[in-house]
Amino acid sequence: MKRRLSFKLGIMLLLAAVAVTILTWQVSAPPPAVAAMQALTGLCVSHNECLSGNCTSGRCIPRKASGARCTGHPDCLSGYCFNGLCAATKPLGGTCVGNAQCANRHCFNARCTATKANGASCTGNLECTSKNCVGAVCRPRRAVGQRCIGNQDCVSNHCLNQVCRAKHN
Repeated sequence: MKRRLSFKLGIMLLLAAVAVTILTWQVSAPPPAVAAMQALTGLCVSHNECLSGNCTSGRCIPRKASGARCTGHPDCLSGYCFNGLCAATKPLGGTCVGNAQCANRHCFNARCTATKANGASCTGNLECTSKNCVGAVCRPRRAVGQRCIGNQDCVSNHCLNQVCRAKHN
């Protein structure tokens, strides 16, 4: 009886942790077939197959709070693993060496900075929300069939013969 109660309590805590993880970390939902398989087995191959967004050693596991041990950014609720521990991300203006350190996932010139909207002046693709700086101005990415110069010009990220093309697997 005591063992059964302990097991039920463990399951309830796990479900609560999964619910908190889902509410605090937005990830794209896995395809229905993958979601069904994951729900039944907990097995995974990639992070996008897990509701938590964290596939470790072939199993979907909840993300961890700041201060917990981690082996990579997907392990942490904050999305930032530093020196083997989950750490809080930095606000706009904070110093950084990589995108994962910033709350908005944008580190530029060693500072967490806001990305620039289309029409703003820029010196490189990473400054723009669209990731497309053309002629020193942030530009929207182009749809399939529109003219392009490079892959970054296209929503599909595939420019062939100066035309945005659909990407094939």
